[in-house]
Formats: sequence, C-alpha cells, structure tokens
Amino acid sequence: MIICPNCGQRNKNGSKFCNECGDNLVGIIPSPPLELPEQDRANLSLISLEKPEDTAEQRLPALLDPLGEIKQALPVSRAVALPRRIVVPEAPSTSLAEMERSRLLSEIARTYPRNPGAGLPRHAIASPLVRWVVGIVIVAAVGIPLVFPHLFNAQPVPSAGTSAAFQSIDNLLPGSTVLLSFDYDAGAAAEMEPLALALARHVELRSAHLIVMSLNPQGQALADRVLQQLQQNPGPTPAAGASASPTRLGYLPGNEAALRNLPQMLAPESRGAATPSIQRAIILGSSAQVVRWWVEQYGTSQHVPLIAAVSAAAEPDLWPYYQSGQLTGLTSGQNGAASYERLLGLPGNAMANSESLTIGLVVIAALILLGNLAGNFLGGSRL
Repeated sequence: MIICPNCGQRNKNGSKFCNECGDNLVGIIPSPPLELPEQDRANLSLISLEKPEDTAEQRLPALLDPLGEIKQALPVSRAVALPRRIVVPEAPSTSLAEMERSRLLSEIARTYPRNPGAGLPRHAIASPLVRWVVGIVIVAAVGIPLVFPHLFNAQPVPSAGTSAAFQSIDNLLPGSTVLLSFDYDAGAAAEMEPLALALARHVELRSAHLIVMSLNPQGQALADRVLQQLQQNPGPTPAAGASASPTRLGYLPGNEAALRNLPQMLAPESRGAATPSIQRAIILGSSAQVVRWWVEQYGTSQHVPLIAAVSAAAEPDLWPYYQSGQLTGLTSGQNGAASYERLLGLPGNAMANSESLTIGLVVIAALILLGNLAGNFLGGSRL
C-alpha cells in the first residue's frame, strides 16, 4: 500500500497518482503489510473455529421463519384476510293466491270513493266535528280564566311550607331588614317571578328594608324588573315606619365564597354606614344547590332565618331542610305563588294562572271520561 506523502491518503500498490490530492506517487516505496500480534492472531483463530460462517442453505430457514429460533412464540397470522364470498339470497317465490290478493288490494286503493263519508257509520262521519268541539272546549277552559281573572274564584290550598314562609314574614316589625337574593336566570323567570313579586310585596307591606343581591349574573336585571313592577302597581298602604328604597348589592361572584364574605361586605368599613341586622333572608332559586349554599355558608353561621322560594322541581330535594328547621319556610312554583297571593289577600297573575291550569285539567279529564263512555256505548268504535 502506497501512502501519499502530501495528504496521507492510502493508495493501492502500483498507483502513479494519489486518489485524493493527485500528487505524483512514482518512486514512492510501498509500506509493508500490517502484521497482527501473535495473541490477536490466536484469538481470531479461536473465533473462527468456535462459530464457522453459515452457508446460504443454513440461513434459508431463518429467512423463511424469522421467529423459528424464539421459543414459545405466537404463530404468524396473515396480514390480509381472505375475501368473503357474498351470497345473494334468491327471491322468494310468489304463489298465485298472493298475486291475486295483491291485485285486489291495488284495485281497492284505486277505486277509493270520492265521498269519504259514503258507506260509513253516522258516528264516524261526525268524528271531525267532535274533534273540533273538544278543541274549542279545551281552549275556552284554559283561556277564559286568563282573559277574565278570578272569575271562578278558585282558592288554592297553601302547603305547610308556604304558610310557614308567610307567617315568618308577617311577624316582621316595621323597619326590619330583609335580604332578598335573586339566584335564578332568565330561563326560570316565568316560574320564579310570581313568587318574587308576592314575597317582595309582603316585605313592602311590613315596611321592612330590602337589601337586594344576586349570585347569578342575570339576577340583578331580573331583580330590577320585579322592583319596577312593584312601583308601577302599588299595593295597599304599608304599615307605619315605611322604609326607604331598597339597597342594591348587585351581582356577587364566587357562590359559596361570596356568602362567606357577605357579613364583611355589610360591615361599616365596607358600606359606610351602620352594620344592618338581617332579620330574614329570602332565597329565590331555581335549583336546590344554591339554597344549600345559603344554608351551609350563611344561615348556619349567622343564625338568620332562611326562607326558600324555588322551582317546583327543586322543592322535593329541599323538603328535608325545611323539616329539620334549617329553612323557616319553603314555597315553590305557580301553586306556591298562587297560595301566597291568597294568604296575602292580593290576587295576582299567579292565581289567574292557577285557575286556568286547574280548570283546564278538570275539563280534559271530563272529556276523556265522556269519550270512553261514548266509545263503550257505540261498541268500541273510535270517535
């Protein structure tokens, strides 16, 4: 091997020019071959004797079965499944009798009488008229109490929780402070607003001072709407010592944290006035969860009587709180608002809606009974 004196590149013996730099190699004496030490040559001999090189025939099984030398290996499965043969079922044979029945059915469908009432019983001809009469009766039963409120003088029966809420507010002295929290959103306003109006009206009649707040971002706007209706429709003259306009705390974010910090918010250093003593707290909530927050974070620690006015769906979950005395009063839904208006002696929209619902349900039940009787007398025919 010839080593280039210019760049050190190794070139084959007999080369005239360097393969790397092109320098002239004529006259350069080739280097002697590299000889391994005796110990290294002995090691190489032992390696070659221990494991001779495999021939092509010996390597062929390993190429065909790469997992053959691995013990307890899972069998190799096919990467592509065989195509599934699609079997098309044969069309069922049609008998002559079935073909004849099909022809008769097609002929009957084409020759349907132009006069639908031809050949039908008299009660079947009167069926559309009966449906119109039933519809008109139901609309009248529901609509008349709404157009002419208190026409039937329906008297809803108050529940024990509604009566307890009324009695608790009715025991307030003039000048007392009541905390009213609007903890529902616009989706529940149709059900909750009559309750809010009835309770706020009662507090106004007792000449108590209202502190209005909300744990819901939409609650302040809903509270303004209720207070505006109270101003536009003034009730009887309040008791002596009527209070000033309500104090508005607005929206208090934080849910439980806001209730824990509520006493500090009412402190003199944060309100700029004497700390009010809260005699009652009224929670207007569409869910049971918000009432639990009030019970756990405010009512228990501050020892303030809590009155809950909630949706009809939330009342069953809160009934144990009323039975245990953690809630002083519990009323719910349209029926609760109508019952509260009756106890207050000031019929409003809740009583009108209650009359409409009650009379409508009674009329529907009566029509169902009459329809069943008529069907039995007519031999089970449908009207």
